[in-house]
Amino acid sequence: MAKVKYKTITRGIMASLMVVSVAIGLWFAMQLSGSEERTDMLGAAEPMLVWTYVLLIVASAVAVAFPVYYVVRNPRQAVRALIFVGLLGAVLGISYLVASDAPIARPVGMMDPAFADPFILKMAGAGLIATYTLLIVALLLLLLSGVRMRRWV
Repeated sequence: MAKVKYKTITRGIMASLMVVSVAIGLWFAMQLSGSEERTDMLGAAEPMLVWTYVLLIVASAVAVAFPVYYVVRNPRQAVRALIFVGLLGAVLGISYLVASDAPIARPVGMMDPAFADPFILKMAGAGLIATYTLLIVALLLLLLSGVRMRRWV
């Protein structure tokens, strides 16, 4: 009974968010039709941006709330999740240590200050290294799980 109630409530919330999103999208399209002035375009875009921020806040709250609820409900499984979070932290830490903060070689006239900031260069390099590392790990795990499943068939 409670499961059906939660299902109904979540479907109602999702449907209402979808209806509001469609209504704001239609309003945006109607405001832009036939207008080429910049002020009209900016005025039409503002409610869309505000709604995007609202949806981002809702999604962030849900993304934080459900894992916390799961950890409280299943504390033994929380240890396993913490191990994976630790592994992710290790990958990010190693990526940061390996990343270079050397400036990018550019002609003098085209030098953007962002290309010379060591912190930005180090963080961008760490992000790229971590992304590539996690992509390789994901592909290897996908391949190995396929081989493992194939062996049992």
